[in-house]
Formats: sequence, C-alpha cells, structure tokens
Amino acid sequence: MDETGEPVSGGVLLTYCLDGERAGSLRPGVPLTLRDDGSFAGVGCRGRMCLVLQHPGYLPADPWVVAAGEEVTLTARALVRLTGTVRDQAGRPVAGASVRLGPLPGEEDPTALPAYIGARAGQRTTADGHFGFTRVERPLCDVCGEVSGRCDPATHDVLPSYLQMRLVVSSPGYNPVHRAIDVESDRELEITLTASLTSSLRPSEDG
Repeated sequence: MDETGEPVSGGVLLTYCLDGERAGSLRPGVPLTLRDDGSFAGVGCRGRMCLVLQHPGYLPADPWVVAAGEEVTLTARALVRLTGTVRDQAGRPVAGASVRLGPLPGEEDPTALPAYIGARAGQRTTADGHFGFTRVERPLCDVCGEVSGRCDPATHDVLPSYLQMRLVVSSPGYNPVHRAIDVESDRELEITLTASLTSSLRPSEDG
C-alpha cells in the first residue's frame, strides 16, 4: 500500500535471504509481481528475508523484512516528482513541446547521481501541456540495502549529486526557455513560451 492506503501495482519484488546458509543471496526464481490490488505471493526463504521493490514511482517506506508464511502489509512511499505545464502567451497549452533536464553549464559531473529518471532523453508535453519527471533517490542504506548490494555504507555519502539542474523547454515557432531549478523542489512549474521573431514575421491567415 502507499502512504494513503491505496494499493501499489505495476512493480516487482526481489527476495533476498537474511538467515541460514543462503544469507545475503538472491532467492532464485521469478520475481514476485504486484497484482492490481497490491497483493503478491511466491516462494520465500527459510527464516527472515528482505523484499526489495523495483518500481518506477515508489520506494519502501522502511526496510521490508518479513518471514515466510506470515501475512504482512507493506508501506511504499511515492518518489518526488517535478511537474509543470507549458503554455503560450495567451495561456493556451503547448502540446508536444520538448522538455529536457541537464546539468548547469560548467557543472557537468559524469560521476554524479542522476537527478531525474529519463531527464537527458527528455519528454514531450501532453495535449494539455503537462510534463513530469520522477526524482532519483539514493537507495536506502539499511539491512535490505546492504544485503541486496544496493548500497555500501562506506561510500553511501560519497557519491556526488546535483543540487540544481537546467530545465530547457523548446517548441517550433517559440523561443526556448532555460531555467535553473532546485533538485529538492516539488512545486508545480509554469512555463510560458513566447513566439519567435521568425514566427511573428510569417503572413497571417487573413493575408
């Protein structure tokens, strides 16, 4: 369930054993798939195990340590999203605009943790002019993070990350917009595109 009590679906769970001779190993077999109602079932380990969630929009709210045979309710928290709307000067939504996120000029770091999922590839605004990126978060460095190899306590805080990114919005016929944004921000962005000079010089439909 998410933090509001709604079921989380569309992800999978990987099982890592915590006890016995298989401690620290991935339980062989098919990952457990979350059903539409958020439920799951499958083969576990002897003793305790960690369930590691793989989902594009959620992370465990706390370490998911369970034992085979017990019925549990696990809570997932939604990843923070950067969302916004692109409009023209008249307030009309601009569909199909290109929205990209990248490092600020001069601050490129190939070793830095990516700030948003799919930021470099970018995306196109919807028919309503909307866009949204999910923020990447460091894996939880808890018992499940260690046993699954998702984090190393010795280097967990060493990996650099960006504090600010550059948002670039462009669309044919409009001047591109470049804006610096705080990575920690979760506010809704309002982007206004102005018509380019070449666009304004075109003959009108009325001649």
